[in-house]
Amino acid sequence: MTTWNKLRKLVRNFIKPSAEVVPSPPPQTGHTPSGQDTPVDRTAPTSEQLFSPFTLNDLISLCELLEITITAEHETFIHAILDDLAVAITVSEDHTWLLFKAEFPVPPPGHSTVSEEPHEPSVEEIDRQLHLLIDATNEWNSGTLYPTAYVDRKDDQWLIRLDTAFFIAAGLTISQFENCVEIARNYTQGAIRQLPALIPPG
Repeated sequence: MTTWNKLRKLVRNFIKPSAEVVPSPPPQTGHTPSGQDTPVDRTAPTSEQLFSPFTLNDLISLCELLEITITAEHETFIHAILDDLAVAITVSEDHTWLLFKAEFPVPPPGHSTVSEEPHEPSVEEIDRQLHLLIDATNEWNSGTLYPTAYVDRKDDQWLIRLDTAFFIAAGLTISQFENCVEIARNYTQGAIRQLPALIPPG
């Protein structure tokens, strides 16, 4: 199915009535070779069709339209792949925020590349590592717009979580959603490459 036909199908199935939508003009007629008048469709869906309020169902539909791989669907969010980037995407309950979430592991500050005997870090070591990682994410957040970085720890592994949020209270068009996807993907990939350089050696 071509993208154009997908657009037509998407708009036909998922457009919600809105007071801001301008009614379509009355159908006009065209003359067929047989001499019979038949309706001529003068309307056509465009990439500027507004989805408002923007819902999780709209999110899933537009991902399918843009051929974004969805790996899992949950009640309030989806998991998807943007190129080779795994993300969780969600829409806030009040339909005002679209959020892309990603994460990547980092070694503890001061981690040596030389093989060491594994040991359980002390509370003091973990606290020192946490503050060094927070310093790195604070430096990143103060100098960049996207994404917002913060520190987490799961199963003894330090993680940097990356959030890219878009304010969508007025809804989203197809082209606007595509721009959000591109920004979230590019800026998140940039953070994964660049942010580790800000982590001090310990």
